[in-house]
Amino acid sequence: MSTTANASQEKISLRRQVQEVLRQQDARSMQGSLGRLVGGAAWCLVAGLVFATLLTLATWLWMEEPPLGFVGWVLIYLAVMVPVLVLMELRSRREYKVEPLTGPDDVKIEHAPSQLGPIVQFVTWGPRNLIDGLAGVRRKWRPHQNVVFRRAAKMLLELAKYQGGVGLKFLVHAPEDMRVFDQAVEWLDRHDWVGKSSNGEKLWISTDGIKRLEELDLMPGRSVKMM
Repeated sequence: MSTTANASQEKISLRRQVQEVLRQQDARSMQGSLGRLVGGAAWCLVAGLVFATLLTLATWLWMEEPPLGFVGWVLIYLAVMVPVLVLMELRSRREYKVEPLTGPDDVKIEHAPSQLGPIVQFVTWGPRNLIDGLAGVRRKWRPHQNVVFRRAAKMLLELAKYQGGVGLKFLVHAPEDMRVFDQAVEWLDRHDWVGKSSNGEKLWISTDGIKRLEELDLMPGRSVKMM
């Protein structure tokens, strides 16, 4: 029993170490939180320029003496957007947390349906990504994001045990939250940890993924079994 318990604890410890590696990468990756921060900031900047340009042209065409020029409209945009972003950041702080490596392994996340329509989602895309990206760069994520990192770490270690592709059906373990599963696969693929077959039915750990785990001494024992 003690041998089994020790093996289980070693497995959990290894998963948590890999999970921390994934979170660190996300925090500084353009495919992760840093990219969301930069993309959100760029969206807000472009939106401000478009806002100022349209109002400048509109007032120039419809008014003999426009009340403001381009710079004036930009300043008005900033006067509104900056407080909105600050308020969003302050209100969202309770939604983000620094999850310790000793956190529980059985966290369940309830997925609330989005209350935002497509137009509202488009309009708020920039601010939401800026705030999410800033939190991730500061190494704070929503509980759901932490669950995705946990699932990705488990999947990566499972793939690392095999030489060759592993069928998705062998990676799904009931009771599986398929939304979390799909997001974990997407994250690993986007960050070049895994490769995917053309039909999307098999995954395998990438050469770069093997190299990273070996360099960090986190590579589990491998099997010649192929699925």
